Amino acid sequence: MQVRTRCFQSLDYEDLCRVHDAARLQEMKIGGVEKYFIPFKEAPYWYNFFDSEIRIVEVNNEFAGFAAYKPHNFSLFLY
Repeated sequence: MQVRTRCFQSLDYEDLCRVHDAARLQEMKIGGVEKYFIPFKEAPYWYNFFDSEIRIVEVNNEFAGFAAYKPHNFSLFLY
């Protein structure tokens, strides 16, 4: 198994949305608040998400997840 990280590219957008939405919905189901789920494309925080450093995780050259963070700021998206 080959695992690597790389910088986000615009072609990753749909995969990023898919992974985010699946993971976020699972988190919300665990908390019993899935009725409040909003897809990434409609989420109020997406507008500043792309101000973050975004790293894509690939396993065997397939999109597997991502991490987004802001240097000097303790906000993190990890999916």
